Amino acid sequence: MSDGMMVDNLCELAVVLADGAQGFENLAVDAPAIPDAGASSGVVAELLVALSEAMSTAALSAANAADLVQANAAEFDATEGANAARVAGAKGVPR
Repeated sequence: MSDGMMVDNLCELAVVLADGAQGFENLAVDAPAIPDAGASSGVVAELLVALSEAMSTAALSAANAADLVQANAAEFDATEGANAARVAGAKGVPR
């Protein structure tokens, strides 16, 4: 293969994305209770809900990205192997 992107690079990226998703999920477990902010408690609660929704979206996005990277890495590896076999066959080299 060339010196460009390698399948191992994609696997490393998938691990980073999966770790990030797990980190987001862990943060959600330790979310603070809604503080008593008097008259502004409703606004603070809405803000905390919005933040938790954003964290959930970020966690899901990171997990989905990790899955996609792993799937593409496997497809890339299979295609690379098939192409190498075709090239070897075209040169008369046994597969």
